Formats: sequence, structure tokens, C-alpha cells
Amino acid sequence: YPSEISWDLTETLTRTRINSGPTNSDGYHRASTYTFEFTLERCVSYEFNIYDSYGDGLISSEGGYFKILVEGEQVWGDSNGSGFHFFDMIDIYSCHPTISPRPSFSLTPSRESLSATLELQTHFSPNEITWSLVEVRTGTIVDYGPSDGGTYAKRTKYIIDFTLERCMEYLFTINDYHGDGLDHGYF
Repeated sequence: YPSEISWDLTETLTRTRINSGPTNSDGYHRASTYTFEFTLERCVSYEFNIYDSYGDGLISSEGGYFKILVEGEQVWGDSNGSGFHFFDMIDIYSCHPTISPRPSFSLTPSRESLSATLELQTHFSPNEITWSLVEVRTGTIVDYGPSDGGTYAKRTKYIIDFTLERCMEYLFTINDYHGDGLDHGYF
């Protein structure tokens, strides 16, 4: 049932939709292969979302699958239906130095590191606060807190320095398990 399938490609930071499909009201056709090509900015993160309104994904026994290639190299998918039900999200990010940038892209990032600082001012219930910094492409935890597994002190400012690799995407997440945020605190 190809009419159940839709997708979109979005630039992650700005949430700008690059493209989506199907582009007509008929949807896709059974036993047909569709190929879409896009020119994407180097060192910019994109999000590919694929949806199945019925929730059975792309059924491999009926020939359904999708795959994503970046610069000719397959980065996601195979012929087994690609393993999703209602929805799948794939991050697309390439900052490989040999990929030619688009003409409008004039910055050539270096592979040197850069420094970043987290300033965290705790509130009255700092035992509710945890945070993590993850390198998106590999899922590697760069740092987390509190690092000793304990808790932070009340109404205290913490300065945490990081050395990060340029041209990589990081995700910072802060949690307050009680759900009232950093009441009278900040980061």
C-alpha cells in the first residue's frame, strides 16, 4: 500500500523543509522505485523522516525498502523493509573534508578543536538536575553531569569546560526529573 508512505527532508537547525513527498495527490505506485537527489550544504545537519500512516512500514516481502546515500555511499537502509512501523527519523550529516562544498559555501572548517563552556546555576532542588552532551553522529557521550553520580549543591554556579572537535554536531540535553525546570537557576 504505497499510498500510506510519505517523507520529508528538513534542515535540522532552522527546521527548513528541503523537500517532501509524494508530490502529487495520487501518492506512490505499487512495485515502483523512486529516486530523489538533493544538493545539501556541507557540515550542516539534516533530518530525513519517513512515515507510514497504517504502521506496517515498508514491507520487504512485497519489495518495500528505502535507503539513503551521501556522496554515493549508503548511510542508511537495506532491502529488509528498513525496520520501521509508523515513523523513522535518520540524521544526515557530512563534513568530510574531501566533499566539495557548494559554490555559495566559502568556509573551510579546520579539524582543530574548539572550546565550549557550560555555566550552570542550580536552583533550590539541584538533586533533580542531570545533563548530557552527546556527539550526534556516533552517539558518543562527551560529558554528563553530575559527573560523580551525586547531586549538585543548592544555588551554586558551576563552570564546565569542554574541548570539542570542529565540524561535528553535538546535542546538549538538560533534564529536571520533577518537571519544574531550573526555577531560579539557569544554564
